[in-house]
Amino acid sequence: MEINDNLFQQFISCPLKLYHSQNKKAATFKDLPLKHRNKLLLRDTVAVQFKNRKFTSDNTDQALIETAKWLEDDQVAICGAVIKSGKFITRVPILLKEGNRFTIIQIHGKLRKRSQAETISSVTKSRTTALYLMKAAYRTEILRREFPDAVYSASFYFPERGFRATSDLLLHKARSARHSVPDPELAENCMRLFAKVTATGGVEDVTASIPENIAYKGVSGKPLVDLLELISTKDWSCGNSLNVNIHQGCKLCTFRKNQTSGEGGCWDEFFVESDIMRPERHVFELIGHGNEADSDNGFHYQEEVPYSDQFTSFEVIKKYGGQVITIQQRRILQLLKAKSDPVPELWAKPMLKELSELIFPLHFIDFEAATYALPMQRGNGPYTPVYFQFSCHTLYESGELKHHEWLDDIMNRAHPHLYFIEALSGISDIYTGTVVQYSPFESQGVRLLLAEMKRNSMLYKQQVDKLTGFIEGENGLRSRFYDISRLVRDAYYNSNMEGSLGLKQVLKSILKWSQKNTSGSEKKALIYDREIDLYQNLDDSALKGPDPYKSVQGEGMAINDGEAAMNVYISLKSGLLSVSEKAEMPVKLKRYCALDSYSLVIIYMHLKMLMEQIDGDKDVVFL
Repeated sequence: MEINDNLFQQFISCPLKLYHSQNKKAATFKDLPLKHRNKLLLRDTVAVQFKNRKFTSDNTDQALIETAKWLEDDQVAICGAVIKSGKFITRVPILLKEGNRFTIIQIHGKLRKRSQAETISSVTKSRTTALYLMKAAYRTEILRREFPDAVYSASFYFPERGFRATSDLLLHKARSARHSVPDPELAENCMRLFAKVTATGGVEDVTASIPENIAYKGVSGKPLVDLLELISTKDWSCGNSLNVNIHQGCKLCTFRKNQTSGEGGCWDEFFVESDIMRPERHVFELIGHGNEADSDNGFHYQEEVPYSDQFTSFEVIKKYGGQVITIQQRRILQLLKAKSDPVPELWAKPMLKELSELIFPLHFIDFEAATYALPMQRGNGPYTPVYFQFSCHTLYESGELKHHEWLDDIMNRAHPHLYFIEALSGISDIYTGTVVQYSPFESQGVRLLLAEMKRNSMLYKQQVDKLTGFIEGENGLRSRFYDISRLVRDAYYNSNMEGSLGLKQVLKSILKWSQKNTSGSEKKALIYDREIDLYQNLDDSALKGPDPYKSVQGEGMAINDGEAAMNVYISLKSGLLSVSEKAEMPVKLKRYCALDSYSLVIIYMHLKMLMEQIDGDKDVVFL
């Protein structure tokens, strides 16, 4: 099995990952994932400051040949250099060769202040920094095996917190970084954007002893070369040959549970406990605080976790509860469910009556924003939010539903916020009624846009007036935004929600309940340009219920969360999409955002149905 940078890092966090990676079919990509393309673009912008720049091919085998050829030069900066030694291989972001000296250059997205040290001379308490150092240490060791007489150093480059762009469209110009003569404004800005930190001392420390804050306890403290020897000599197909125990690294491990391919999970294979009745319910999925402490105390399954004797049933929880459903109550209900004790399918509080006070029309709105180290607009710094898309479903008291959407899909547009504000203010009846959101993200976004326009209020007076009107409405309300996620958190419980109160989990939970308990008359929905079956079961996760986010995307690359949407937008603006992707991805962005705002409609209608069943101050319960 070939060991690359990523697989070595996985081994450090848990040696069992070598076993799983060896037995799992590796993912293959026709094209580079968009997130990776965007990272490479950032690397290219750092490389503009080096002479004799070379860029390797995406194909690893070809890049290996190219690297060997270019290292014959006395001075070269190889972007994406591939070095192989036996079964170990590494791809270095930028490998700088100056005579007999090699410098490993890594680009990291964490913002850095000018006041911070210019060197990392030893291992720090920061887990993130330790991971950076460990990756550089692995890369250095592979290089040293091939070039034992060379001198080695390492440098990390971080975006400078205080940087401000002196030119528009830096993101658009970033592709010129690979040209023999890059765009001069891009080159000048990139020289100021990135702060160089010498990390040679820290890399040497990690090489001598792997830090415990990034490694499994059986690996930490060992020299890196010893771990490479262990990887080389051991047969990892034998399973748990190092007697790895359940540990905190299991929490986010993709191998812990059953795979979408149908393969069993790690815990099913190596940590079987015969007296556990619900082995699929792990402590890490419990909502609220205490999971780490429970795991450290030896409670790895939900049914093992102890709780107070006073909460032995839902009836007791309900009787002694307050006006809201607390996170602790949700946690106990999960524990009861794991023990196969009765819990309600739905539980709603009288607080739902708030919905009757909302003023129509109701504008269910969702924004999408992107942040990237390269700002698009003159005067902005790294990671300045760009609001590039919205979707709004407007529900009238008559039951009529209208949809409006906007997307900044123009590649060379430097000031999308002006168009965003124009489209937002153009929504039918937007200055009347209530704006419904899930979390405060949208209201915060509007206020950030208003602050941006006010910085040049003489030029953008029209935009200031429109945003002020959007915030206050025609009646000059102090706030016309209604955060329905707060109502879900405080007044609504669905046994299918498990440990999450996120929009997508809540939507799927509602659909799963509705599929079982209603006629399904609202089975079909038009999401932007595609009619979908809301109850179609394409979800292989623990919920195992309807997943319209998969249904709406169709074939090919899917946009199923905000991070994916952001990476599509950055690739679009920087010109990294192929011809077919340019035609396909904007449509998928619109479907994704439209489903987010339509999900709010579904949640509202579901809660409203429950509200209408509230009798006085009594809770509504479906057993």
